Amino acid sequence: MKSGIDARIKLGSVPPNKGKKKLWTGGEDTQFKKGHKPHNYVPVGSERVNGDDYVDIKIADPNMWRGKHLLIWEQQCGHAVPRGHAVIFGDGDRRNFDSDNLILVTRGQLAIMNNRGFIQKDAELTRTGIILAG
Repeated sequence: MKSGIDARIKLGSVPPNKGKKKLWTGGEDTQFKKGHKPHNYVPVGSERVNGDDYVDIKIADPNMWRGKHLLIWEQQCGHAVPRGHAVIFGDGDRRNFDSDNLILVTRGQLAIMNNRGFIQKDAELTRTGIILAG
């Protein structure tokens, strides 16, 4: 059914509230001021546990976070994690940042290891799983 009324805004029409003062006031006192930091701000270098139970470190503002295990691995090896690779925990404990526990694997190896359950509670068994996934 059509009523014949066209409710679309026509080109060049003037808004009905043009030139009128705003009716709603308030809230200006509680708005953020320039340079103000929110109550939940944390400085660079802070640590948090993310939703996947990994420890993250804040590396820059605003809100740039990176996995602690990645930063430790890069610091020890002297270069970034190569593209297509991941750093895993040999014993499966995401709080064990020992250099012998952090292992670099390809994404393909990681997929096979996850599929076949090769990531164990012992880092040496996990290294054997990497060879089998190889």
